Amino acid sequence: MKRLHWTGEYLTIEGMDDCKLRDMALKAFEYARWNFDNSRRELTTEDFAVVEAEGYHCLVHVTDWGKSNGTVSSIGIEFEDSVQPFDEDRLYPGQCLEVKLSFKRFY
Repeated sequence: MKRLHWTGEYLTIEGMDDCKLRDMALKAFEYARWNFDNSRRELTTEDFAVVEAEGYHCLVHVTDWGKSNGTVSSIGIEFEDSVQPFDEDRLYPGQCLEVKLSFKRFY
């Protein structure tokens, strides 16, 4: 699996305010924990975050929280490229995120 670096917004499962989305995130966590590989069975919800990609919430396994002195820094997080997308109503099949390089004008 590839690892991706993310500097955008993310949520922890416990930090989600919407109860219905949090319940789906927990279902996505159970699915991801038991269906990807055996190494994930020891993981807890604290090892995952929720990011948004193409309008879907995606559960990701965080490999580096990018913490500095116990607080999240601006360097972002690093996670595996396999994600478990979901919305308020259902889980979607596991996906892989793809990063595409592009230019951005600053003036």
